[in-house]
Amino acid sequence: MKREDLAGPSAISGSKMRLAEFILGRALENGVTHVITQGAYLTNSGLQFAAACLSVGITPILVLTRNVPRHGELGEFRGNYLLNKTMGVETHVINGSGNEWHSADEAARITDAIAVRKAELEAQGHEVLVVGTGGAHPDGYIAHALTFREMLEQSDAAGVELDYVYHTIGTGTALPGISLSSSTC
Repeated sequence: MKREDLAGPSAISGSKMRLAEFILGRALENGVTHVITQGAYLTNSGLQFAAACLSVGITPILVLTRNVPRHGELGEFRGNYLLNKTMGVETHVINGSGNEWHSADEAARITDAIAVRKAELEAQGHEVLVVGTGGAHPDGYIAHALTFREMLEQSDAAGVELDYVYHTIGTGTALPGISLSSSTC
């Protein structure tokens, strides 16, 4: 079993830290000053990207969604949202009545909010990078290809041959990199 929740340098580690290494590395090369990413109200990915951004001097901005009929109005800071606020991360909560994955209107509201904030920052002379939900970004897929290679190296060192790899699916950012890597091995 590969514990990606233990892959990073802190209590908020996980596979998104692997992505952040490549995405933020390229962002630094390109002079990015702000990263905007999106996720659910208590997103792990958003928290990990926010912490990684802060550690390299890039300003993180989170656009968070909350399904009000399912979870109620935002009444308190808790969990990852509390941690983001404690770290001083700019957050925007978009209340919805459904799931952005299933509703074009909900998705458009999120996309529009991100575009507006990006345009505001660019008008002030900032360089802004938008990273999709769950770290979906071309530079991030490299990290998951390397994760698969790491799995092969670790299993070889342990004298174990992998017959199958079972993978859970969240936002779908890991599977393309792992699939690509496994098809080339």
